[in-house]
Amino acid sequence: MKIFSRILSLLVIASMGFFYAGCGGSSSSGKAAEQTQLENLSKTWTLQSVTLDGTDKISDFTGVTLLISGTYAAGGTYAYHMKGTFPNPSPWPNTGTWKFGGKTGTALTTQITRDTGDNLIAMTYTLTGTTLEIKFTLPDSAAGWTGGVFARSAQVKGNWVFTFN
Repeated sequence: MKIFSRILSLLVIASMGFFYAGCGGSSSSGKAAEQTQLENLSKTWTLQSVTLDGTDKISDFTGVTLLISGTYAAGGTYAYHMKGTFPNPSPWPNTGTWKFGGKTGTALTTQITRDTGDNLIAMTYTLTGTTLEIKFTLPDSAAGWTGGVFARSAQVKGNWVFTFN
């Protein structure tokens, strides 16, 4: 009977050990990478610099802010709103939607796809501390937004880099 009692006690202690080992104690919050990134990105960002093919264009963007918002949903689509003064045409519409991942839905922590339908723009983003850098390329056929004119498409096509704080 003593042996049975000791074996039972040992089994109870071992079971408790396995149970507690599986609970908490990890540094992971249990959130999906997409949810964590959305929380990190969701705020109002102030434009600090902008370049087109390496040429400074900040004078064309006065008082620009970018508001990123949305409620997390796996594979969800979120909103952005930009305020301030932009060139006409602009490489970035004042308002629209975006989602994590490239056109194939990969790289959640470095890629976003802006807009929908035929206007998909693949963007690469880097979030370091309080700085958000967004890079994207507009093709030769890009006409721009906010009253964009096809004859002026050379003003928006190329490699853009926006840096926000």
